[in-house]
Amino acid sequence: MNNIDFKIYKNEDYNTEKWMGGTTTELSIYPKEAKYSDRKFVWRLSSATIDVEESNFTKLPEYDRILIVLENEVVLVHKDERAIRLAQYEQDRFDGNYDTVSFGKITDYNLMVRKGNEGMAEVLSLTPSNTFIKLEKAISYQHISETYYCLEGYCAVTFGKNTCLIRKGDLLVIHYPAGELESIGVMGEGKAIRAYIHFNEEAVKEEREAEIAAPQESNFRDILDAAKVCYTNFRGSKYIFKSRRTLWYDEQLKNSLDRLERTFLPFFVFLVGMAVAAAVSMELLDRQHFAELFLLWLAIDLILVNPLLYFFALPKPIAAHIKKLDSLTEEEKAIYEKQKSENKRLNRLLKKYEITGRNVHKDE
Repeated sequence: MNNIDFKIYKNEDYNTEKWMGGTTTELSIYPKEAKYSDRKFVWRLSSATIDVEESNFTKLPEYDRILIVLENEVVLVHKDERAIRLAQYEQDRFDGNYDTVSFGKITDYNLMVRKGNEGMAEVLSLTPSNTFIKLEKAISYQHISETYYCLEGYCAVTFGKNTCLIRKGDLLVIHYPAGELESIGVMGEGKAIRAYIHFNEEAVKEEREAEIAAPQESNFRDILDAAKVCYTNFRGSKYIFKSRRTLWYDEQLKNSLDRLERTFLPFFVFLVGMAVAAAVSMELLDRQHFAELFLLWLAIDLILVNPLLYFFALPKPIAAHIKKLDSLTEEEKAIYEKQKSENKRLNRLLKKYEITGRNVHKDE
């Protein structure tokens, strides 16, 4: 049971955004560092209000969707497919690639699941006596996310040795490996929505890594990111730039920076430029102009040359390799802790000398 991870989300944890037809509140997303706009998430739970009579849904070709009506009624028209009328607590499952139009002002509950995975949702009428839900077997899937969103009243959820109490507006999210739990107990008063997702995290992770590793077309954003990394990549930068303390560079970006540092390329380019400036000053100009030429080259090197060196040396897109510390996955946290504990100078010395008790140099 040690492999079970769970968290209760409350109103202050949710992210609400306005759009032309109402508001959308993101309740939870997996992985937690994923962004809806990037379309790289495995699943997402949200609640939306539609304040206009007619609304066009955003197409999500890589996702399957479930919509549950929480308030009022709606007609969903999936063009060239079908139409359905939904009353309160009724749901519709549909392909995110459908051209979908809704008719009616409603509040809804949404589950989006990346295709290739499996998601279900149901509205529970809670009772004071404990009801045990026999969990569906996740055939061909390695991981399960089980969620409970309290619509009204309260809901007590028991799983393994844990019992969690959620009230109206709270969301309980439970992650566990397939086969870890056989049943979950639910009791309370009012109503709650249970949603569960079966997925293979490794496949999703490999897909994300492949997208990051694959050559991608550079853009102006990469040039700006390269300049930021260039100007903040020095010892003690975290004490000067407060934002730098909250950022983490992944292994691929960090290795690229290490290679750039080991080759001393920026320093050699600066020296070559200095030599050219000196030669030009000696041959074509008088010596008093050398200082002006030196300052000009220094400005060009700092503003243009150095950022371009970083731009060509770093993996693209650069932003995909930089994350905030509070959004790291468990695996990334482990890598970060390992990076913090490493002493590069000591490691270089250990590689140079054998541990024999006599400090014998390997070259001897």
